[in-house]
Amino acid sequence: MIEMVWEKIAQGGLLMAPIAALSFAAWVIIIERWLFLRRSIACNRKAHERLASSMAALDAAGLPASSAARALAASRPRRKSDFELAAWELRLSARAASRLGIETIGRLAATAPLIGLLGTVSGMICTFDAMAAHGSGNPRAMAEGISLALITTEAGLMAAIPAMLARAFLERMAKRASAWIDASIESAGEILFPESRRD
Repeated sequence: MIEMVWEKIAQGGLLMAPIAALSFAAWVIIIERWLFLRRSIACNRKAHERLASSMAALDAAGLPASSAARALAASRPRRKSDFELAAWELRLSARAASRLGIETIGRLAATAPLIGLLGTVSGMICTFDAMAAHGSGNPRAMAEGISLALITTEAGLMAAIPAMLARAFLERMAKRASAWIDASIESAGEILFPESRRD
């Protein structure tokens, strides 16, 4: 199996190295973002559950280890307008943190097929050079260029498709993380300003 992979890489030529590097970089970011978002969702879900279940949850000793709860407890706003400003800033920073790196994954995934396309063009140029040198009666000379064209295209697509699927999955996770932060902020607002609760 490993020998077959190395053989494919060797057949693909120099362009296989940047495709492999893009794929590796994308998966490093994907794994890091998945771990971050999983932890963020869990922490903020716990924060929301504790805030929603107990009025005493905003006491410093009883706060969950969540960025939303810590920020809101530290501010302890006396006016609702101060709370709304702090909540707005928290939402912006939390959304930026949850989406960090996701666009980079998309760019890496979009670049890999373009490098594969460059390999396709290079392979076709090699094919036409072989045809010019040996004529069309030597299929072995043409096969090398065609092989280069197909292998780099395949490698570019194999790097891009899983990365794009992972990006879509991470975007859904980021939306869930933002939704739990919003729910925590809403619960904290109802506790700090009970007069604004919905009936």
